[in-house]
Amino acid sequence: MGNKQSKIFPNRKSRVKSTVSTSGVFGGQELQTLDLTGGYSQKVIVIPDESDQKSEPKEHWSHGTDFILASLGYAIGFGNLWRFPYKMHEHGGINFLIPYFFFLIILGLPLFFIELVLGQYVSYGPTKIYGAMSPLFTGLGYSMIAIVACSSIYYNVINSWCIFYFITSFQNPLPWNSTNTEEYFVSDVLRFKKGITWYNFGSLHWELVLCSLAAWLIIAVVSSKSLHQARWMLKFNTLYPFLVMTTLCIIGLSKSGGTDGVIECFTFKGWGKVLENSTLLKDAAVQVIFSLGIGIGNLANFARFNDFKNNCLRDAMMVIAGDTLASIVAGITVYAFVGFIAFDIDPHMTVDDLIKEQIQEGPTLTFSAMMSGLDIIGRDVPYLSQSLTAMFSIMLLTIGMNSMIAEIFNIKYALLDQYKPLRRYRIQLTFGLCAFFFLLSLPYCTSGGYQLFLAMDNSVIANNAIFVALLQLVLVGWVYGVKNFMDCVSKMGIELKSSTRWYFHACIRYICPFTLTMLLTIALIHNFNNYHFVEFKFYRDGKTKNYKLKEAEPLVWMVQVFTLSFIPVMAIWKIWQSRNSSRSLCRATAQWVPMDEIVTTVVF
Repeated sequence: MGNKQSKIFPNRKSRVKSTVSTSGVFGGQELQTLDLTGGYSQKVIVIPDESDQKSEPKEHWSHGTDFILASLGYAIGFGNLWRFPYKMHEHGGINFLIPYFFFLIILGLPLFFIELVLGQYVSYGPTKIYGAMSPLFTGLGYSMIAIVACSSIYYNVINSWCIFYFITSFQNPLPWNSTNTEEYFVSDVLRFKKGITWYNFGSLHWELVLCSLAAWLIIAVVSSKSLHQARWMLKFNTLYPFLVMTTLCIIGLSKSGGTDGVIECFTFKGWGKVLENSTLLKDAAVQVIFSLGIGIGNLANFARFNDFKNNCLRDAMMVIAGDTLASIVAGITVYAFVGFIAFDIDPHMTVDDLIKEQIQEGPTLTFSAMMSGLDIIGRDVPYLSQSLTAMFSIMLLTIGMNSMIAEIFNIKYALLDQYKPLRRYRIQLTFGLCAFFFLLSLPYCTSGGYQLFLAMDNSVIANNAIFVALLQLVLVGWVYGVKNFMDCVSKMGIELKSSTRWYFHACIRYICPFTLTMLLTIALIHNFNNYHFVEFKFYRDGKTKNYKLKEAEPLVWMVQVFTLSFIPVMAIWKIWQSRNSSRSLCRATAQWVPMDEIVTTVVF
């Protein structure tokens, strides 16, 4: 039927399948029989109506590479540069990579592919996709948006750190030249103080507040643009980090001790440490989910702007390959820098010795190593350290901006899907969202902001994303059915070999749900034992110190309950609405059809 909109009675929309037969004429219009989802049929009059499409043309990627680069830019975030290197060192280099690649195959690719297929098939965002597949799971998409909102609020604080470092990079000498980079981060950037509680995070760091405001303004300006207008920014934010990281990787390997640092950190420690360490397996699986950005609907929202016949399996494999390459390059770069820093201090010093004594293992590893290394490289050339630091800071900012832009796009289009009158106020909506999130992010600019950051990152966002991804698999694999899902893939023109279909069937229905269930169980056991505090370490005042955010449990539980509450609440609401037809709650609705098969109808 082409690209036509559907109306059942006046101004009421519904999605239906293609017309299969003509049954006469009524009122001068052709009377037809339509096959509806679920095996039902309906007599309708087909009335072409393109008025809404003319006023609201469907946005789409102008070229296939736009989607790949945008998705790649979204996937390559701080999880690659920040989390991947320190988790590798924590678990012994190659020992971490083995389960990481394993989970990438059995977990990452299937979940990534699912999100792309769902978004591309119906051209919806997450708030409409899952309700169309099964009304009982309507709240799943809303929980995704809630997780994205909470994530964007805390995630942008890293961008504010990057802007802070970019501004300070113009000082000569660099302010951390006379002290340890991590100590500078704690004392001058974070303004950390002891005695912080979950309800009192101390005073605001106004310089960091201004940096946060600048970051939110950039995000608001880019996100307010249309997809066509924003694609150039997304491309730059993808290609620039690759260029800078590759350059820094070459520089690090060319320095004395750089190659030794990489070899030391990528040494295999034996199979026993891989199989016996449950924490290693959990961290590897979480890293796959965290790095690819799956389970929160951003990928589905990007895929909704693809052509219906786009090969999203090819795109998924290309993005995953690029994301993995970026992680490995980041790991090599960081350990090359750690290696030559150790050599600069003492030719006999190992990477482990340096990390234990001066560069604290953990989230600050990458930041401390790179800033120290860039300072050492440029100390004999005027303003070289400043230039390299500014370049690195911009690279970090572009990485963070791509992820933030994707999240704001997701939230914005979720609101536009639900409240269509807002489409006339896209710009105002975007700036309003960013202003609201900026106000909510102010606690992260306090003396205890970093502790709040760790509480959200470790205890809330990761666990909830895992739970949501698990429900998504239950919906696709068991409620909607893998066979029906594969039929959707076939309708999109993606031809899968029998072995590939078997692989996705096994992963979606059995392997992925089992893996995520075990992962969620391990995470919950760990969190229940450690909810009363958030612990972290810093190298400060010449020694390593431990800090704890006590009584973190109320805050953590509030955020977790809020983000997941949409799932049971909306399920109960749908059950109450359909008291006499509860079986239909687990069936795909008339909205679950491709956009190309929407028609204008009058029902008899």
